Amino acid sequence: MPTQPQIITVTIDGMTPVSFCQPTREKEKGESGEEYELAILKEKVPTDSSGHVYLSADRFKKAVIAAAYLAGQKIPGRGNKRWGSLFATGIAAHKGFALPLHVDEVEGEWLSLHSRPGSGKETRVPKFMPTIMPWGGTFSLVSFLPEIGDAVFLEHMELAGYCIGIGRWRPEKKGSKGTFAVKSITWAPHKPTKA
Repeated sequence: MPTQPQIITVTIDGMTPVSFCQPTREKEKGESGEEYELAILKEKVPTDSSGHVYLSADRFKKAVIAAAYLAGQKIPGRGNKRWGSLFATGIAAHKGFALPLHVDEVEGEWLSLHSRPGSGKETRVPKFMPTIMPWGGTFSLVSFLPEIGDAVFLEHMELAGYCIGIGRWRPEKKGSKGTFAVKSITWAPHKPTKA
């Protein structure tokens, strides 16, 4: 069992298309709904400084924490203490990855979605949402707690890939996008850089 902070490097492959819906600008006066949706497609996609689609490690940290809470498993020898709370306090984001896909190359699909999600109104309007497939890459997290070993982490990360996902309309939100399969996981001691 690791006794010092560990860098966990995870390589994944997307199993279903991933989609995003980052906040965008408001519709301009005189701009039609279709014109607006086509214009803001790129704004919905997270990118790095070079304009490539970028998936932050924080997305995967949140996914594995959600998976640990979903599983609800008790930690052996710790009474009623469960893995969810340990993952929430003991895992941190480290490095994400960019896809070999520029935001200008991202394709979209027209969907009939709620005009104002969360408002309680059922009005649906056409929205142009990004869809990316294939996708995958390597990200890293940091584990600060020795109780989170390789077998426990693998179990919950695999669950995150199938049952939580990332992005818009993922399984966690009763959708089917953004699922992924874990291809490999490696562990190495974390060596913080000196300021």
